[in-house]
Amino acid sequence: MKLNRKMNAKKLFILNELLLILTMVFGISQLSFAAGTSGSITGMIHVKRAYVNTKGPRSNRAVVVYLLPVHPPKFLEPKATAVMIQKKLNFFPHVLIIQKGSTVKFLNDDTVKHDVMDPGDFDLGIFGKGVARDHTFKSDGTKTILCSLHPQMLAYIIVVNTPYFTKSDLITNYKLKQQYAKYLIGNIPAGNYVVRVWNHDLSARRQHVHIVSGKTTVFNINIHE
Repeated sequence: MKLNRKMNAKKLFILNELLLILTMVFGISQLSFAAGTSGSITGMIHVKRAYVNTKGPRSNRAVVVYLLPVHPPKFLEPKATAVMIQKKLNFFPHVLIIQKGSTVKFLNDDTVKHDVMDPGDFDLGIFGKGVARDHTFKSDGTKTILCSLHPQMLAYIIVVNTPYFTKSDLITNYKLKQQYAKYLIGNIPAGNYVVRVWNHDLSARRQHVHIVSGKTTVFNINIHE
């Protein structure tokens, strides 16, 4: 009986991970599966007049792209649980993007005890290896995730009020002296959107885009200081 429970829990965890990956990569929403009503957006992200460190687990190579509907509907509550792991005195992933209302499971997979906190917002207390604690993010914005026991530990959770988002990592081409990334968001209902971009070091101006049903919109983004 105990073995069956463990296997069922493991299967549930894997299923939740797959659902989260689909949501993060393709921006899948329960509202957007009506046949013939959705499109997609893709393009290149180029770093201009700046340089971003792209090496190491705490580098700022992550770029978040998300679409906010000009006339936002009432989105369904997200059901998938995201996971952030503490290991080797780091948070993985260093940057996590979720829809507002999502729950994040913080798992200590390290050899020492850890805390999880966002100053002024929440503190999950101290817990040991193999223990996980959850927090539901009910407001949007950038959340700074820390461990009070290890000041060098740092992560960011980007909470957005839309299911249409993705995260890409910048690539550094040292030969060409260029930094860039490719992004894709799929299953977006046709309509008008504001394109928003987040990177810890760089920014991009707000732009508008029109998503056409059954088509892929090519939309390149420049980020800079």
